[in-house]
Amino acid sequence: MGSCNQYDNLLWLSYARGRLDSSVVREMESHVGTCDECREHLSFSRKIAAIIDVESPEPPEGWTEEAAAKFEYIGFPETPSEIVANLVFDSYLHATEAVRSRNPEARHLTFELPGFDIDLWVETSGRHLSTVTGHLMPKAGRSAVILPEVRLELQVEDRVYSTTPNGFGEFSFPLDAHLDGEPLELRFIFKEGPCGTVFIPC
Repeated sequence: MGSCNQYDNLLWLSYARGRLDSSVVREMESHVGTCDECREHLSFSRKIAAIIDVESPEPPEGWTEEAAAKFEYIGFPETPSEIVANLVFDSYLHATEAVRSRNPEARHLTFELPGFDIDLWVETSGRHLSTVTGHLMPKAGRSAVILPEVRLELQVEDRVYSTTPNGFGEFSFPLDAHLDGEPLELRFIFKEGPCGTVFIPC
């Protein structure tokens, strides 16, 4: 559309609904005879007026497409490059002991990524971190899904530990680190698709 601003949309709608003084109507009719843009405004306003005045539950044929064409499409990235996992279970909050550990201080956490759940067991003794063990599992009902190629990186303080899960999705980080109260950052770097980040509260 061009840049004619002789009459605004509200005025064209009032024209289409017969709500204007006859002198203004004559001016607008004279103008619309020479302005393609205003002819489009008038056509569009008449369709809106039909909906308002008749109270039709359905828009006129082709109206939706025409209305959508008047707005600029703003695209969004198809796939984010990084997804932060959701924490869905924490044994410290649910007063439940970790099943796979004899260590009474072990913390069991479950996180959710699109298509996968992550079970983690964090083994500590006081402020000393000894092991982070985990299991990357397809979501319930998707047991036939083949686990994607993935590399795991765990950042503890200023060090980064790396491993890959076995064929069952299990992995382990043997550690000798001191916890400073900051969350641990566990990154799932998939060969294809976005990376996943898990923030482990400590």
